Amino acid sequence: MKNRRNSSGLSLPRLSALLTIIVLLLLTALSVVVNKNRITALADQQRLVEQETRLLKFEITNLDNKIGTQLLDKKRVSGVLADKALQLQEINKDARSVIYLKSASIPVAQNSSPQ
Repeated sequence: MKNRRNSSGLSLPRLSALLTIIVLLLLTALSVVVNKNRITALADQQRLVEQETRLLKFEITNLDNKIGTQLLDKKRVSGVLADKALQLQEINKDARSVIYLKSASIPVAQNSSPQ
């Protein structure tokens, strides 16, 4: 009887080299997919942040317009102040001070020392 050898032509070193190449190709493909997914997730997060920023800027603009038109209208403010009976005066632009304090006359205690 003759010794039968594997006649397929694939020896153990060739088979292990082929398997290593296949595993490396699969790992490369997997890393490409993972990187693309990571980049896509980052892009989605950035889009959400930009959308939220746009909404906040829009809200700030609306609030600024509301404050400018409703709350700081001179006629409206004057009316509210008059209703509250507040006595406000116009500020003199040439004045050195806006607040003037009344001078208070405080009696000075005298030392009564016996001589």
